[in-house]
Amino acid sequence: MDELLRIFNEIIPREGDNWRMLEIGTGSGHHAIHIARHIPWLQWVTSDVPYRQKAIQKNLKEAKLPNVHGPIEFEVGKDDFPSQKFNGAFASQLLHVISWKESKSLIKQLGNRLRKGSQVLFYGPFRYDGKLASERLEELDKSLKEKNAANGIRAFEDVVRAMLKAGFVLKKDYTLPNDNHVLHFERLEHVVENT
Repeated sequence: MDELLRIFNEIIPREGDNWRMLEIGTGSGHHAIHIARHIPWLQWVTSDVPYRQKAIQKNLKEAKLPNVHGPIEFEVGKDDFPSQKFNGAFASQLLHVISWKESKSLIKQLGNRLRKGSQVLFYGPFRYDGKLASERLEELDKSLKEKNAANGIRAFEDVVRAMLKAGFVLKKDYTLPNDNHVLHFERLEHVVENT
């Protein structure tokens, strides 16, 4: 998790405490707690599906961090994007456990709601040039598809293309341990359409 913290330290400006990051699919809240504890000038807003709300609330209450908020109820592909103002969004290990249709819906929402200069980070495994980096990822991808044929590890190229269409440019692709990556995007002023 230290590698992830280093990335956030690189991209989050140290300008007051008004920089707001929405975490989509918070899970247990461990990323929120760890990162917000080390970056106190960042306001971190948690969100997840209804059945995860109580666990997040419990963990955030125990952490007692003034810069962690929520959780907001937000289910990708079902709910409207949260109405608050955000400077960025973060999703960890999410895109491969939802369908590509739901992923594209989320990306479209990000493009509609986030303004110029906003940052988006997708953390997880990706497929490059049609290939996965390890046998472990091949097994994970197979397992995901057995549970739901619409799920599976996404192609890096597809994610970048969808984000570009929604008005984002890829700033950096960070390589992390265990075959994970962080794709860091920034919102452009105007939507760029693919030709």
